Amino acid sequence: VVQAAVAPYFAPLAQADEAEWLTAVRVKLDGGAALYAATGSEPLDLHVTASSVGAFAAFPGNVGQSAYCAGCTAEEALAGYAAAAGRPARWTAWGVWDHPS
Repeated sequence: VVQAAVAPYFAPLAQADEAEWLTAVRVKLDGGAALYAATGSEPLDLHVTASSVGAFAAFPGNVGQSAYCAGCTAEEALAGYAAAAGRPARWTAWGVWDHPS
């Protein structure tokens, strides 16, 4: 299983609309939880969650991605929980692919 969910929402945290921000976070969190529940009895080889919180956090001017970063962090925590429970769960910590000069 590979999960790579995202809901685009760009706003600095201080200016974010709470409902829209939570919707963007929940796309990643609810998707991860649903996959975790749906595959609980399946003999999986691997369950990978795509995360790139480090890539977004690497640039100080990238303040509009707080919901995405929060969603990635929640997914990473869920993958850690699943791995601790003996499931083949991992997350990818994508780095920066390209940065315009």
